[in-house]
Amino acid sequence: MNYFLLIVLGAIMLFTPYLRGLFFDSDFYLVALVVMACFLVWLTASLITKKKLTGTYFTIFLVPFMFVLAFITAESPAHNFDNLFRWIAYACFFVMIVEMRKERKINKRLPYIFLVTGIAIAIFSYFGYLGGIPYKDIIVSDRLSGPFQYPNTFAAVMGAYWLYSLIMTIRTSLRAEPGAGKYLYSASLVLFGTTFFLAFSRGALIALPIAWFIGLVLLRTKEQFKYIIYTLLSGVLSILAMVMSDGQAWLALLVLIASSAVPAVVELFWSKRDTSDSLKHAQLDRHGRWLIPAVILVVGVLLVLDLFNQGLVYRVLPASMQQMVSNINLETGSALGRMGMYDDAWEISLDYPILGAGGEGWRVLYGQYQTEPYLSNEIHNGYLEMLLNIGFLGFAVFLLVFGFFAVILFRERSGKEFNAEKIAVTAAISGLAIIFIHAFLDFDFSYGTFWFIALWLLAMSVPVEGLRWTRAAQLMNKLGKAGPIAGKAAVTLFVLVVFIFNIRVMAASSQTKISSAMSVDQVVDRFESAHALNPYNVNYGISLASIYTQFYMYTGDEAIKQQVVEVLDKVVRMEPNNAKVKYSAGEMYLRLGDWERAVAYMDEALSMERFNVQFYNGLIPLKQQLGQIHADDEMLSKQYYQAAIDDYEKYLAWYEEFRDVYIPDKRTITITREAHIAAAKSYAELGFPEQAMAILQPFHPVLDEGIWDTETEQLLVDTFDILTLPQVLQQYNDRVMILSVRGSATRRISEEALEILKGMNSSIELVEDHGSYIAVIYEGKIIEEYMNNSGDVTLTHEQANAAFKKLIGSRRVEIYSAGKEFGDRSSIKIDGIEYSRNKRGLNIAVFDKEMTVIGTEYFDTHVSDVRVTK
Repeated sequence: MNYFLLIVLGAIMLFTPYLRGLFFDSDFYLVALVVMACFLVWLTASLITKKKLTGTYFTIFLVPFMFVLAFITAESPAHNFDNLFRWIAYACFFVMIVEMRKERKINKRLPYIFLVTGIAIAIFSYFGYLGGIPYKDIIVSDRLSGPFQYPNTFAAVMGAYWLYSLIMTIRTSLRAEPGAGKYLYSASLVLFGTTFFLAFSRGALIALPIAWFIGLVLLRTKEQFKYIIYTLLSGVLSILAMVMSDGQAWLALLVLIASSAVPAVVELFWSKRDTSDSLKHAQLDRHGRWLIPAVILVVGVLLVLDLFNQGLVYRVLPASMQQMVSNINLETGSALGRMGMYDDAWEISLDYPILGAGGEGWRVLYGQYQTEPYLSNEIHNGYLEMLLNIGFLGFAVFLLVFGFFAVILFRERSGKEFNAEKIAVTAAISGLAIIFIHAFLDFDFSYGTFWFIALWLLAMSVPVEGLRWTRAAQLMNKLGKAGPIAGKAAVTLFVLVVFIFNIRVMAASSQTKISSAMSVDQVVDRFESAHALNPYNVNYGISLASIYTQFYMYTGDEAIKQQVVEVLDKVVRMEPNNAKVKYSAGEMYLRLGDWERAVAYMDEALSMERFNVQFYNGLIPLKQQLGQIHADDEMLSKQYYQAAIDDYEKYLAWYEEFRDVYIPDKRTITITREAHIAAAKSYAELGFPEQAMAILQPFHPVLDEGIWDTETEQLLVDTFDILTLPQVLQQYNDRVMILSVRGSATRRISEEALEILKGMNSSIELVEDHGSYIAVIYEGKIIEEYMNNSGDVTLTHEQANAAFKKLIGSRRVEIYSAGKEFGDRSSIKIDGIEYSRNKRGLNIAVFDKEMTVIGTEYFDTHVSDVRVTK
């Protein structure tokens, strides 16, 4: 059984890091299922065979139990389930590894599986850096991020492996590693160091020396010397390999291989000598253990001063290293900037003090608490995230459990003579130190791989017999055999229940994977099934409601509309404090034609997240359009216009405050042009033309004659209309539009208009500034399109294709376009009647399906596709 577990858990260690570091829950479901299944089989077998287990380490199950309690106050039950699955898997994983160590042969293999995992990650990442492995986001902003797709977490993991291997290399002098396998540690030092530096993580660069120093203090004088020598050797060679990595790939790889061999050769040389006396000096034995750390501490302070003041050591570093050191100041600024984020997380924790806001509570709530416009689904501090998720009670349990394991680890080390086992425990402490220190600076705890690596390292270092105190032993004796059996049964039941829920959630997740080959009914069935299997996931509910809404819009069936309402009500009740859910519900009601409820939900969302520009982009134009729609009800119309203005002014109030402020992870704070123009229209409709014109000025609107006095720079009218090209294209999307360009027309067509035209299958983006262009749009699609960048173009009824001929029937059509250098003219003639304004830019004539004219417009898109008209 133990060998089967070794194969399965070893495979998880070796292969799952490439599932994006197990950051995403969809990648973790199957892994959690496998781990829990193995644990249930193993624990059931232990119950049947009455195998004695070390109960000490089962205390780790207290952490997932706190996520069970968190359901009482969880803001997102679905995310809380996901975190529960993770922590149950972590707990099962840890306990099984500790118990496997009771078999001597397996215990010897565990360090090698751990090391090979790190080597594989490092090699994979390095080849990815050289361009040899295609993997999404393996490099982010010129920084190596490995399979984690995030440089900082990757650096923390590589740093942990580097420190662990540094100390494990020292074991060779104690003849503790027979065979060639012992050289894996020394041969991997430069690989880990190089990949660590290539991540350019300032936070990891701060955490590494602290963890390294902890390892130094825990070693004897003789080992301290070796530790320093191997560190300097691998560090210098790693910097060399890092510098060469930006050159030719084959040369970089050759340098890395050669550099990696150097520490192994040094180790081989050292292992052939008896160093027990050569490094021993009486005074150093007596005082050196503390003398060397003291000297290193002083040297470290001087080095830091040199680097920050760009002294001698700084100047000999390669440019890339200098840049990384210089950027530590920026990172410090970033950390200080994130203090606002930490303050917000603390405020949320105070509002959910006992049991927390549940898994990913930050993601749901931070928009309501944030005092600055940052965008971050993670807190960038693993401990604050745990505090927020499971409250002060759960966080205390988390600290007690891992503090308890730390006590066991140090007692295990202190209880041994200085031998190979003691060095191995010291190596684990140093590796774990950087892992848990760096978690203060980033969201490493969100990565499943990060926890599997940390727990494997911890599990293979703690004593398998655990830690038992006299009182605990007396209590267990009183309980007799019933106590341990009851404990095993309780854990088995706990894991079994979570295992069943995990199956349902994973099945629901698989149902949402659809393809273009599926019919509409199949898609509906799959989302109905997903929603039934996991009703806690609001995304499934929103998707299902969206599909039902499409059916309703197509059929007009009121029964389907009622289904939409029922699903949306359930979704909103499931996560009542989720602003994005409420906004999505509002969008759905808008499609149903229930404007009042739509605006109510969207307003509520905006009141919860005032920095979310997506909400402003939707609400301001919507309220302005509702003002137009209700033009016959003057009071209601004015209310909508005023509401649009209120939202716009609310936005401007904080936008001006934060526009030029540096904020780490700053979110987009600029609303769309459409929202600005909708606000301008609302001001104009309510009789505030000056404010409207002030909003329009950045968009260089084209003003009709008699609106503006250029000499006095004064408005000549009290009211005006605002027209945009996107508005016309969308308004007449179901009609016939004929477009003809005169002169210069493509310089100032907005991105919004271009996207609309591209959605109609237009290729207008290929037209140059003075090019000629004709298009016929029918029911939202281009049916005729002509362009010429070196001459004029003409479309007549004789040239028309079948679709256009069917539309025009027997009418005589002559459409002409000439760019500035090819005639500078536009004409749209139907049966001899001219419908083109023949103005510079884009001339548009709109017809109904019977080709009866509805109206004509033009936009001087050489200047702007915004017009101000009387």
